[in-house]
Amino acid sequence: MKIVNDLPEGKHEVERQQEERRVPNEFRFDGRIRRTPGHTLFSYNVNTGEWKVADVERKVVIDIKGKEHYVTKVKREAECVYIQALNLKNAQKKMARGIQKLEESKE
Repeated sequence: MKIVNDLPEGKHEVERQQEERRVPNEFRFDGRIRRTPGHTLFSYNVNTGEWKVADVERKVVIDIKGKEHYVTKVKREAECVYIQALNLKNAQKKMARGIQKLEESKE
């Protein structure tokens, strides 16, 4: 039995380059949080232990009827946990309570 190669030599190179260019989808859905008026979104880096106000991107979208709506997205960072609270002190308390509940559930 003879194997016939139908593709010209340059065609294999093009296919290989196209496979290299394919990037896996890096977006993932982590969930939604309804924004509480008056609260601030804080991010806590698990590796460094650093607290800071989360970077938020806000866009205006006009629907079919001509009304303006605001779409808010958080610029996610690696190894960060996001907590919504009135101030930093409350965010730290919420984080401590969450960790305590996790430890209790493991026992």
